[in-house]
Formats: sequence, C-alpha cells, structure tokens
Amino acid sequence: MGIFDAFRKKPQARDRPAPRAQAEQPKRRRRPRNGMRILNSWGAAKETVRGNEIYYAGVSRIANTVGMLPCHLYKDKEIQREDPLELLVSLRPNRRQSWFDFIKASEIWRNTEGRVYWLKLCDPLTMEVDELVILDPTKVRTREDPVTHELWYDIVRPYGQIVDRVPSWYVLPFTHMSTDGVEGVRVSDVLSGSIDYDKRIKEYSEKQLSGVTRGVVLSSPTDMDEDKRIAAVDEFVEIYK
Repeated sequence: MGIFDAFRKKPQARDRPAPRAQAEQPKRRRRPRNGMRILNSWGAAKETVRGNEIYYAGVSRIANTVGMLPCHLYKDKEIQREDPLELLVSLRPNRRQSWFDFIKASEIWRNTEGRVYWLKLCDPLTMEVDELVILDPTKVRTREDPVTHELWYDIVRPYGQIVDRVPSWYVLPFTHMSTDGVEGVRVSDVLSGSIDYDKRIKEYSEKQLSGVTRGVVLSSPTDMDEDKRIAAVDEFVEIYK
C-alpha cells in the first residue's frame, strides 16, 4: 500500500473521519510508508538561501530556536502524557525524524517558501494519526470547492507526476504572513531586491579584486638610492594592504 492509497476513496471533506468505538477498535497495524523519505526534497529551499549568508543565518537561527522550544499536548492545563499524540508532538513525529529535526525542517520551508504542510498518516482502520510527514510545499496546491468552499490539497507524488487530491482534514498548513489565511507570502520574493543587490555587490567586488591584483608597477625617480627605493616600496605595500 502506497503512502497516498488511503485517499483513493474520497471521504466527505466537511467531517473528520469518525473513529470506531473504543471497545470495537482492533489491534492497530502499521502501514508501509512507501516513498516517505523522498517527500522531503530540499532542493528549492537550498537554492533560496544559497549564496546569501545573511538570509541563511536568519533562517538558521529561527529554525534552531523554534526547534528547541518544548511542545506538548494539553487538555485544559494538563499534559496528556498517556495520549499517543503527545509522543508525536513532543518526541518523534515519524519514524526517521526527531521533533527537533522535524520542526527545524518545517521552519526552513516556512521561512523560504512562506508555507509548510504536514500530512497526517492515519491508521486505515481506526483513522487515528500514526505519523506526521512534511510535504514539499512547492509540490502542493490549494483547491477550493466552488460549491461548498471547502479546501482540498493537490499533492504531486515524487514519481510520475501523479496528483492526489486530499481533503483538508489530512493536511496541517502553517503559513508565513498571509492575506487570506491559506497561501503564505513567499519570503524569498519579498527579499528578492536585497538578495539581488547583495549578489551584484559581491560580483562587482570580485571583479575589482581580480583587476587590481594582477600586477602593480611602481615608478620612482632614477636618482633614488637603494635605501630610498626600499623605503618607498615598503610604504606603498603598507598603504596598499
């Protein structure tokens, strides 16, 4: 069973899938996670911060800071330590990522592409959330039903460009600044002017340095003795540094 096979039968978008009664719930079984590793493709995020140390430093500091913040599942004011969801949001959201790595990766996406999406992987029998997986936001498109105005998400699979349309209950969106609460502003677009300016300054500086370091000819009067010539060269070298 593939990672998106649970979505083949379209559920009602308005209602959350109802779990079975506690007494009727069978023993939970693990679903195979075919393709989960390749959902996290960081190519776009890497290209965004590449070559701009200030942008990279800002994204890195935010991601590490948010990743170190504690997160727990509460009911009223009590941490629900016996609830399986508490382990997902405080320790290990999926089989291959710690909570710190998971949140750090999420913040990198959110502060580059302006949005990040978490996909709920549910038990096919009980519909309880087993794991949380980060989706590449550049492969996710938001759709609105023209009749009910409910949100759906088109998720492009890693292979074959197959698109799965998933109801909004299965997806947790986290956006940057947003005017509609659905699509976040792409941060790299906002900073494009500063990034391009920084790039041009670096290119100009490299050209200047490349030109002035090829060679220097120092002219001096022919009647200078050896000591004066050495002193003049030393003075020039010191100023040139």
